[in-house]
Amino acid sequence: MAPLLLKLWPGWQWVIAHKARFPLNGQEIYFYAMLTASLSYVLVSLLGPKRVFNMDKMLHRGKYAVKDDVVEAKDALKVKRKTLGEFIGVSKEFSLFERFLFWTTFWWTMGWWGFFAIITVINLFYRFSDEGWALVWWVKLWWVSLILGIVCTVWIFCGGVRDAFRLFRDLKTEKVDNTDDGTVRNKEADHCKAEIK
Repeated sequence: MAPLLLKLWPGWQWVIAHKARFPLNGQEIYFYAMLTASLSYVLVSLLGPKRVFNMDKMLHRGKYAVKDDVVEAKDALKVKRKTLGEFIGVSKEFSLFERFLFWTTFWWTMGWWGFFAIITVINLFYRFSDEGWALVWWVKLWWVSLILGIVCTVWIFCGGVRDAFRLFRDLKTEKVDNTDDGTVRNKEADHCKAEIK
């Protein structure tokens, strides 16, 4: 990498001083990659063609709404949230198992965040030894993450195999329309009227 950079910019002193090794570490590469991606996104958005897209029409909102598609829902801005679950989006559509998965994942993440916050505060007043930190990460990575990873891998694999069999079973009975290429034409979209009276 250094020879290429020096060919482009022969006087770059920093590269000359570090040409024996790769001129950027992993964090610097990550930073420049994120910076490049962000700038590319902004520049393409600003300099690209200005096309107005009707999101309401695509999403069947407002005057393009389809009566049959309306789902009874409360206005989030007008309803006072009473519980943490309601505040973060757990609704009555969640099954019991989905609630279990959601709360398990949520509290698992919050628990490790709380652990990190507490350990950080303690470390401000009492410095942990390198051996202490090594023990914490050894337990976290080798016992907690490894065991949880094995359980989740087996669970997801078994669920995936089960769902694959269900998919093949359903495909055997599915009537396939070979002329359907995914394009929405007027005859298929008769129910999507420009205005609902």
